[in-house]
Amino acid sequence: MRAFTQSQNGFTVRFRNGLGLSVRWSPFHYCEARKRMEDRKADSRRLSQAIDSHDAEVALMSPDGEVCGQPLGWVSPEFLATMFVRVRDFTLPSGRIDFTPDALELFSEELKEEWSK
Repeated sequence: MRAFTQSQNGFTVRFRNGLGLSVRWSPFHYCEARKRMEDRKADSRRLSQAIDSHDAEVALMSPDGEVCGQPLGWVSPEFLATMFVRVRDFTLPSGRIDFTPDALELFSEELKEEWSK
C-alpha cells in the first residue's frame, strides 16, 4: 500500500508500521465544513464542490485498511500533528507490530481520550 493516498474529500497517510490515518473533510464528515453546509441548507450541486474546513474527521486505519474504532470529529491541525507522531510510533508492548483488532481498538480509544482533553 502506498504511503499517501488522495481521495475526493481528503487523504490517507500510511506509516512504516502499517497503520494509517484517514483525514477527511466534507459536508458528510464530522468537521466544520459539515456545520457550514448545514447552516447554508446547501443544495446537492454545492455538496460536490471543493470544500475547505478549519478541522477534519480522522480515523485510525489498520494495516488491512480497516477503520479501527470510531473516527474522531472536529480534529484541529495541532491535534492531527500529535496523532501523526503517536500513530507512527505505536507498537505493541511486546515491540511487535502484528496488530490485533483489540489492540488497535484500545489505541483508538486512547487517541479519543487524548483528543477530548
